[in-house]
Amino acid sequence: MSWKRVQLSEVLIQQKETVELKSNEEYTLVTISKTGAITKRETKKGVEIKGKSALKIKSGDFIYSRLAVHSGAFGIIPKELNDAIVTNEMPSFEIKDNILPEFLIHSLTLPDFSHQITHLTKGVGRTRVKEKSFLGLEINLPTLSQQKKIVTWLASCSNISDNISANQIAQFNLIKQLRQAFLREAMQGKLVPQDKNDEPASVLLEKIKAEKERLVKEKRIKKQKPLPPITEEEIPFEIPENWVWCRLGDSGELKRGKSKHRPRNDHKLFAGGEYPFVQTGDVARSKSNGYIIETINGYYNDFGLAQSEMQPIGTLCITIAANIAECGFLGFDACVPDSIVCYSSLDNTTEKYTFYYLIDAREEIEKYAPATAQKNINLGILNSLLIPIPPLSEQERIVAKLDELMAYCDELVKNIKESQRQNELLLQQVLREALEPTNVQPV
Repeated sequence: MSWKRVQLSEVLIQQKETVELKSNEEYTLVTISKTGAITKRETKKGVEIKGKSALKIKSGDFIYSRLAVHSGAFGIIPKELNDAIVTNEMPSFEIKDNILPEFLIHSLTLPDFSHQITHLTKGVGRTRVKEKSFLGLEINLPTLSQQKKIVTWLASCSNISDNISANQIAQFNLIKQLRQAFLREAMQGKLVPQDKNDEPASVLLEKIKAEKERLVKEKRIKKQKPLPPITEEEIPFEIPENWVWCRLGDSGELKRGKSKHRPRNDHKLFAGGEYPFVQTGDVARSKSNGYIIETINGYYNDFGLAQSEMQPIGTLCITIAANIAECGFLGFDACVPDSIVCYSSLDNTTEKYTFYYLIDAREEIEKYAPATAQKNINLGILNSLLIPIPPLSEQERIVAKLDELMAYCDELVKNIKESQRQNELLLQQVLREALEPTNVQPV
């Protein structure tokens, strides 16, 4: 079958129908995403829209964004957006009857077309692609009958790929549920066997209390206000006999980070800095790195360090603003702001066990945050949280088992992600081969 190499001007006709904007009349404006989704952006009255006129678009026409076409911002206008309006930055085109709309879109996703766009915008300050340049770009065009066969076959392949993707998403959800099940079993004393010879958790809490009193006397930490006693109504489930329910603040020390200077992004804090400073976003990102915080928001200088406080490597960080109850361990000595709480206890095992408890309880903790634009909780809420404490020896067994099970889940996620990547690569290869021309005739 013979194919032709044609310019887009041979398959598209630019539409320039304008509409005079009336002050009190409402108009629908659209937007194009980098995945080619064309959706309603907002509805405005004419008086609220800049300019006296706008371009009207028609369903079934082709549209692209001058500024983002190289990123995939192009597509076919859906029926529900017929007669919507756009600016000159989103030109629209009638599609001629020598090309199927679906075939056009497939052609514009090929590496060959992306290369043309890249070459066109190379070295340009703003990558704005105007209509004349766009219409001069080329695609390979077979006959309509061949286009129909190709489009039908690609739709079938796409459906198979979509089914695979849906199955992979379902697998992700199952792994998430599996993680939660492991954590919940651990917090209820059902993950590892109990040993009656283990020193009771009540003894551990007394040791923690004595250590905190010693640190208070040495003025290394501040004296904590007594936390309210736990009532029967508060206890959510039964725990083994040698475990103890306590407040999180009684299991260790919780203290907020420091960032006294305002504004927090003042250049004076960071100029020539060398002391790592992490924010709530860095804690949240640690999920993808085994909960080890390794990203850095910036570096404090001596002035910045003086109004903050350095936290040692391995410190458990808990966010109380923006990202509620996200957790991670510092991968280096670093300063943290007061939107992060640092937790420490008598033993590293208790800190790791507490980390797993917080991961399990995160959704419950979020409920304490008020329904505001930026959610936050306070130190008092964290201190008062209930936590079931096992004997230290059992904590060690629980942490070791959870480390093993979470690593297993991580490996499953890794395999699914690789499967996703292979699925995407296969679909791209199918697309390229389907649109691989034979006997191309030049323009």
